[in-house]
Amino acid sequence: MDVSFADRWFSALDQRQIGTGDGRWTAQVVAVHHEADGLWVQVAPVSDLSATILIHVSATTSLDEVLDTLEKQTVR
Repeated sequence: MDVSFADRWFSALDQRQIGTGDGRWTAQVVAVHHEADGLWVQVAPVSDLSATILIHVSATTSLDEVLDTLEKQTVR
């Protein structure tokens, strides 16, 4: 079975540990929304699923770019 673009992003981000030390948090993918120009991936810390972060990814977006963005988010 082929893995879709959305499935790859889900697998890459869901339950991923983000950050280090006291700022470390676990990401949960809440939803993946398809658009003509890519995907919108909705991520939240497992400790507060109401604190979602929405990230736009395209075919050229790297995982490192997304992880860098997520690491800059303050999660309480």
